[in-house]
Parts: sequence; structure tokens; C-alpha cells
Amino acid sequence: MTFHNFLFDFDGTLADTAPAIIATINETLKSAGYKPVSEKEVRKLIGKPLEIIFEKLEPSCDAKFLALKYKSSYLEIARSEVELFEGTQEFLEKLKIEGKELAIISTKSSKAIEQHLKDFGISSLFSLVIGGDSVTNQKPDPEGIFLAIKSLQANPKTTIMIGDTKDDLLAAKNAEIKSALVEWTNQPIESLKSEFKPILIGSWKDFRVNLERVRKSLKALDKIV
Repeated sequence: MTFHNFLFDFDGTLADTAPAIIATINETLKSAGYKPVSEKEVRKLIGKPLEIIFEKLEPSCDAKFLALKYKSSYLEIARSEVELFEGTQEFLEKLKIEGKELAIISTKSSKAIEQHLKDFGISSLFSLVIGGDSVTNQKPDPEGIFLAIKSLQANPKTTIMIGDTKDDLLAAKNAEIKSALVEWTNQPIESLKSEFKPILIGSWKDFRVNLERVRKSLKALDKIV
């Protein structure tokens, strides 16, 4: 099976946003009179909707209010700190040259994602950006994936969801499409491998080589048939 439609998570998959997220969360908590939290506490929650993150960190807080404060200051803090992971841009560019469809499905706001893509100079590579504000139900609900498939007029059998969290893999499972897990995830990789059996991505370069190997094998099989 070859893939034509690539659906990517953003935070922790394409870009290292963790330092910016941690800084913005602690700035938000501080402004509301709460104590800062540790990097470890935040990292294990990255990828979940903001309101859930704040509820987990400060159960007594007004999570909706803090989420709004976070969104109002995130880009100011983050734009100078966020970087693409090694090889990301080259990998995406090669996929696009081959005519693949690329989309982002994230719990992050569409505005923040689109600004990051613009800053990196890769906006044109993506046909679609689905942020947390684009759907009623966020990952692990498959609503975002279904929306992407519909918008791209994609075949689910040639569509893959690539992410770094359990919610990404579970959303793919719920949508009945293939999934891939980046090995730079902050979550327990062995348990994710055991539960979901995703394709593993050690680096974008290696993943690219594996995709090319599958393509050539299928092409050779077609000639035999």
C-alpha cells in the first residue's frame, strides 16, 4: 500500500514547540496568580486541548479563561522559539513535488499553526490546516480526520495520520486509517507501539527511504502481473 494523503499533527511532530508551550503556560499561570509548573508536567500533556491541560495542572482554575489568556500571548512568546525538527522541511517538500496531499490536524488554533507555517516559509506545501477551533470534537475523536478526508476527496486506504501522541494514534484508529508514530515522542513509546502497532518514524529521511522502497516494490509487482 502506498500513501497519497499525509495528515500531520503539528506540536511535537513537525515542530519542536514544547519550550514555547511550557513558557506560555507558565506565563499564563503566573498572570493568574498560580505557581509555575515543571517542564515534565507540561510535556506529558502536550497535544491535548488547552482547557484540559489547565484543568490537569490546576484543577481549581477557570480553565476556559486561562486557555483564552494563553492564546492571546502564545505567538508573541513562541515565534522566536519554535523550530522544525531536523529534515522536516525537506521531507515535506519532496512529498509535495511527488504530488502528495498534505494536511495538518492539530489541537492548536488554526491561527497559530498558519503563522508558524508562514514563518517557516512552508504554507504552500499544505492543502489544509485543521486546528482545534475547526472542529467540535478534538483528537482522539476522528472528526478532524473525517473533515480532512472529505475536503481532500481522499481515499481512506491511501491516507495516513502521523503524530507523536496516543491521541493521534487513537484518532487514526477511530477513523480506520493507518497511523505512524515519530520516535521523538514525549510519551511512552513501547506502550504506544504495543497498543497501536503504528509505522515507526526514526527520522524523516528513513521514513522517506521506506516509502520509496514500498513504491518500487509495488511497481515491480505490477510489471510481473
